[in-house]
Amino acid sequence: MIVTEKGKYKLLKDLKTRNSIGVGIIPEGTVIKITQIDNIYHKVIGPELMGWMYWDLPVEKEG
Repeated sequence: MIVTEKGKYKLLKDLKTRNSIGVGIIPEGTVIKITQIDNIYHKVIGPELMGWMYWDLPVEKEG
């Protein structure tokens, strides 16, 4: 799903995140919060993510 709105989303499969310091895996079923959306570069960020990620994520809108 392409995330175009801020809010809470439930992961439909494991998601690998990374930044300059490390790599992490957010497990399937985790609810992540998207706090910012960059419409120019098609990226999103939130507290659970380790950095900006491409906005086509394996998620469904929560609630």
